Amino acid sequence: MKSGSPSLAGNFQLAIEEDDLSRIVQWADIKNTELMDVYFKQRLGPGFRMVPVVGISRKHFESLIKATDGTDLYGRMCEDEPDAAIEAAFTLSVHNAEVMNVTFGIDVPYPGKRFIDFLNRNGTTDFHREFVKHLQGVSKDCHDLHVKWKSSGVRFHAIARSLPGR
Repeated sequence: MKSGSPSLAGNFQLAIEEDDLSRIVQWADIKNTELMDVYFKQRLGPGFRMVPVVGISRKHFESLIKATDGTDLYGRMCEDEPDAAIEAAFTLSVHNAEVMNVTFGIDVPYPGKRFIDFLNRNGTTDFHREFVKHLQGVSKDCHDLHVKWKSSGVRFHAIARSLPGR
């Protein structure tokens, strides 16, 4: 190597790419917090720890899926706009069983856009408006993670030998 050339150590990226695509957790696969964690780590690296989420009470979550007073927006979204409904993942908080975490996948540049738009158009309560505001922050954070992932040059990180919940 001639003098002045960049060293190999400076260009070395500590990442092992997953070459078995059947081991990649897809957004539709997420059924629990552990799979959500694997999803993000496969894209952002095994050291990634801060999944952006909004926490809502189980009471509010239940009202989104099965309220009898017309506030069951997620239930309606599943029927009217299923593509919007699948943009969000709801998982139990590992810290509090009374809290549901909501986040968006980072496979697309504008995570949760249709989901948020639906809630914004159809929301009728103070909770809906506050929820949309917090989801917009999570969407921006997920967008930033999408950009970080796509600019990293690593398609998917190999992070574990077995996938939980599969």
